[in-house]
Amino acid sequence: MSNDILSSLILFGVLILLFWFLFISPQKKELQKRTAMLNAIKVGDKIETISRVIAEVVAIEEDKTLLINVAASGMCKIRIDREGVARVIKPEAETLTEDASAKDKKSDKDKDA
Repeated sequence: MSNDILSSLILFGVLILLFWFLFISPQKKELQKRTAMLNAIKVGDKIETISRVIAEVVAIEEDKTLLINVAASGMCKIRIDREGVARVIKPEAETLTEDASAKDKKSDKDKDA
């Protein structure tokens, strides 16, 4: 009888660990990355909102609100919550540099193998 209980507890423990590593841990990492991205937004950054509007940050108000410029003329400004940002759009020069460094790392790994 006690052997059945022990095996059930071990199985239950393994299931909890599996659930933790498959669902909870990756979700926490994604939340940390998103929080870091939102906290790193500064004036002048180009962003994409969750409604897919691409704009430039003009001002940061009260740490939670962003004033964004939607039009190229600078005449259309919108105030949004910081949580409404889907991603920060990197300048093309930065993106090209990151792509080149990723290719270099990959070629270095290929040479080592």
